[in-house]
Amino acid sequence: MVLLPVANRYGSRCLLSGSTQLTRQILFIGCGLLCCPFAGLSQQGIPGTQNQPTVIGGLALQIPESVTNQVEIGDTALRTGHYDFALNAYRKALEGVDQASKSAGFVYARIGEAYRRKGDIALSLTNLRKAKDLHPGNPTVLILLATALNQKGDHAAATTELKAALKSSPSKEEEQRIRQLLGSVGAQK
Repeated sequence: MVLLPVANRYGSRCLLSGSTQLTRQILFIGCGLLCCPFAGLSQQGIPGTQNQPTVIGGLALQIPESVTNQVEIGDTALRTGHYDFALNAYRKALEGVDQASKSAGFVYARIGEAYRRKGDIALSLTNLRKAKDLHPGNPTVLILLATALNQKGDHAAATTELKAALKSSPSKEEEQRIRQLLGSVGAQK
């Protein structure tokens, strides 16, 4: 049994967020924790893999096939260490966006991060480079790419990406993260 803290981008504690006009059942938990036996989910229980309700914790949930919801499902799974679950949600999200768009770039960045956390650096770098091609100069994408390059041991390339990220008008939080990563990459050279 896994406890998943779930909050949508509006701060509501729920399994999924989305328009109230969409037909779905949402499980609200007052304390913000969802008991979910992910280990017991089969492929057919993964959102978006079939047109069946997803069964989580014995309850059927009608999950809309929107890109936003698939990304949010993937993000929650990624934060909780369920990388294959996250990858399936992100792949489903990719089906709903123009493959040459910046939106696809953001989804590829998430796929790359999921592969990095899973330990597959080659697939991580493939997806992160595609994200960079689709969304050049995006500091978040560059930070993720630099992190994967650093994990691979390519410190020079990681430094190059981090310096590019500094020039790309990052937010204060991103700039702080970039400087922290530059310090750790420099120490590993």
